[in-house]
Order: sequence, then C-alpha cells, then structure tokens
Amino acid sequence: MRSRQTTFLLAVVTALCCALGTSTASAAPRTCAMLKGKRLNGKGRVRVVVQKKEIEGMLEQIAYVCATPKGRAWLVDSPAGLEEAQVSVKALAGNWVAFDIGSAIGIGYAETGKAINAKTGKSFRYWSFAGGPGPEGPREELEAVELNARGQLAYAVGIAAKQSEGLTTRKIIGVEPTGKRQTLDSAPLAQIEPSSLKLRGSTVEWTDAGVARSASL
Repeated sequence: MRSRQTTFLLAVVTALCCALGTSTASAAPRTCAMLKGKRLNGKGRVRVVVQKKEIEGMLEQIAYVCATPKGRAWLVDSPAGLEEAQVSVKALAGNWVAFDIGSAIGIGYAETGKAINAKTGKSFRYWSFAGGPGPEGPREELEAVELNARGQLAYAVGIAAKQSEGLTTRKIIGVEPTGKRQTLDSAPLAQIEPSSLKLRGSTVEWTDAGVARSASL
C-alpha cells in the first residue's frame, strides 16, 4: 500500500508534467495557415501574410513569411523607431522573399529593403534610406529588385541630390546574403533602364546606354 507521502509526491510530479506539457503546446510556433490577414502567395509554396494592426493609435502593416502554408511563421520586423509601416513584396525566389518597408520616422520618413528566408528565418537588410521634411535633403527611390534562390540580390536605385529636384543618377547594386553590398554600375539616369535588370544564377545583367553589362556576385 502506498504511503500518503508517496501518493502526494506522485500527484506533484503528475501536476508538473501536465503544466510542462501545456507550456510546450502554447509555445508552439505559429504557421501562416493559422494567421489572419491578406495572403500573398509566392512562387512555389512560400506564403506571405500581411496584417493590419493599430499601434498607439496608428494603423500599421506587419508581415509574416512561411516556407509552406503550415510552416513556421517568421515575422518581418520593421526597424525600431519607425511608425505607420507599409509593407510590399519586391521579389521572390526559392525560400527567399525581398520586402520594401516604408515608414514615418518623427516628421521625416524612412524606407528599408529587407530579405528573409521563409524556411530558416535568416534575414538581411539590402537597402535603406531616411529623409527629412525639407526639400534640400537627398532622395533615393528603390526602382527594381531581383533575387535568386541562394539569397543573392541586385537592385536599381534612383538618386537625387535634393528632394525638390528630379532623380539624376541611377545605380546598380549587388548584395550577398551576409548583407555585403557592392556598386556594380553608376550612370546618369537615362543611361540605365531599371527594367533591364536581371539576375540569372549569380550573374547580374543590365544595360547602360544600350550596351549589355554583367557582373558576378
């Protein structure tokens, strides 16, 4: 016959096991299938879910990515200090998704390009720009993004010396999954057409003044 002490200890152990089991279940990662929001189906099985949430009285967009509909949902977090975030998908390849996040920051604004692997959650920032309210500061516009299944990326960006002036220069930038960037070309705006930018394997291709150019990442 069990003693009262033994019975009590067994009850404690059982309660602890149940508590631990409940904790483990509640800590299970969310999946895209579980999330409510606008669903942007990517290439293959990659899923993107964009939600609208009110934060401190302002409506913001928050995005999650999953390698499969029932895969773990990874948060595409906005940089700290940004407000009224608006998220858009710029490119998809394999498990990789490239986002553009536009936000207010104080009385200015900021834009951030971020790529994330929907399977592992690994991410890197490939481009960013912040501008003030005045017309004298510089301006940049992200015009085209190309991405491959290895997480390598290339983009075209237009640049103006002042916000009050039109874009004058266009650059082609190559980016590794480590976030390391290299400028592949820089020319007057009209010479480089953003739509000519292509990423074939690890080779970036574009045209400059009608001449085909290429570079390896």
